[in-house]
Amino acid sequence: MSLRRTVKGKNPVFVTGDVDANLNRLLAMVSALGAEVAVLRDRQRTLEQLLARQGGPGPEAIEQFDPDPRDMAERMRWQAGFLRRVYAILEREADAAGDAGPAGD
Repeated sequence: MSLRRTVKGKNPVFVTGDVDANLNRLLAMVSALGAEVAVLRDRQRTLEQLLARQGGPGPEAIEQFDPDPRDMAERMRWQAGFLRRVYAILEREADAAGDAGPAGD
C-alpha cells in the first residue's frame, strides 16, 4: 500500500459565510494533523500486532529505546517535513500573496 506524501487539490473550506478565514486555516491544520495521527495509529497497531505474534519486544522496550545520532537526525528530518505538511495551507497562502505582488501595483 502506498500513501500520498503531499497534499493535492484546492485548499479545503470548512466554514462559509462571514466567518474569519483564520478558522478555515485552523481547521485545515487540525484536519492534516488528524490524518497524520490516523495513519500513525494504524501503522503502530500493525507493528504491535506483528511483534506480539513473533514474540518480539514489548512496550517497555519501546519506552527504553535510545536512538543513535543518525536515527535521531532522520527523525528530526521527518518532523520538519511533518510540520511543513501541517502548515502547508499557510505556506500556500503566503506563496499566493507573494505572487500577487504588493497591493497597489
